Amino acid sequence: MGVFQDALNQVINDAASTNAQQAQEWSSYLQRSIASSGAAGFVNVTADVAEPLDRLSIGRSLITEQLQSPNASTLAEIKALEQSVVQQPRNANAGLWYYDNVNNLTAYSNLSYLDGMFSYAPFTMLLPSVLPNLTVDAAFDQAHLQLDLLYHCCFQNETGLLVHGYDAIRSHPWANPVNGASPIVWSRSLGWYTVGLVDLLEIAVRSYSQDQTKDGSSLYLLRQRFNELAKAQIAAVSASANTTGRAALWQVVTQPGAQGNFVESSGTALVAYALAKGAQTGLLDNAAKESAALVATKMVEDLVENFVIENENGTLSFNGTSSVASLSGNKIDFEESTAGWRTFGNEI
Repeated sequence: MGVFQDALNQVINDAASTNAQQAQEWSSYLQRSIASSGAAGFVNVTADVAEPLDRLSIGRSLITEQLQSPNASTLAEIKALEQSVVQQPRNANAGLWYYDNVNNLTAYSNLSYLDGMFSYAPFTMLLPSVLPNLTVDAAFDQAHLQLDLLYHCCFQNETGLLVHGYDAIRSHPWANPVNGASPIVWSRSLGWYTVGLVDLLEIAVRSYSQDQTKDGSSLYLLRQRFNELAKAQIAAVSASANTTGRAALWQVVTQPGAQGNFVESSGTALVAYALAKGAQTGLLDNAAKESAALVATKMVEDLVENFVIENENGTLSFNGTSSVASLSGNKIDFEESTAGWRTFGNEI
């Protein structure tokens, strides 16, 4: 829901100066969406903590709504979500648990996923705009810490990509004995992390006090990390195009064309967005900007050709997404074979 609301916010902004009526219609739809998704209980901090970090994606929409139309009830929800992050369990290294599942603590305890950064990082960076007691510098430092922990624990040396997550206490059978990292690069988790990173950078560039071009600054280093990750993703898409003819990311990114593997549409869309945004906003260096824009365009073309369905009633369907790929104890989607750990999951 949060990613859809964020998309609506962006098209509303784009249409505001060219098609005011369309922008107003979309704004009304967005407000109804926010009301239906948030009114049920974001004011309850305890209940919020029991949900995955994905809850914060709706928090981004609430902040946008609050900035446009200040409202005490919306602000109360934002404050509750902010406090829920304060109470979110953390690993010994300060990394946030992705999901404090009170009904299955043994399965999710100490697990940190890339997935949560789409919601957490931009939400945290936006909070000072509506909560004056929070500083932009502190917000950036908090978001940077979580992105940094995941990057270092999940970095795959041979590809430059990031695996799905890590188990800080290394209790799951798939956990790397040194750093707890999971064994494979899952397309959608990689996409969630990358979009969270590029969205954070876009917000930080316009609001953070550091000089983004200054070597050694935290913002500069995070931007360089985005550039490195983008280049690795471009290489992965190019490898798929060269071996399978598909300019896309596969469910298991590093095994394009493998038996049982499939092109995963949601991860492909997320990474295409991040590459295109990086190129358009200048967050990608000149060395990567042109290739990123070209690859992103080819990825969108692949998605439209293969996964976007025009239905008879005038609606659209988006096929080819992975139903789930979990690291939790009761739902391990990994299998061990002679070729090493792999996961293909289910396509919908």
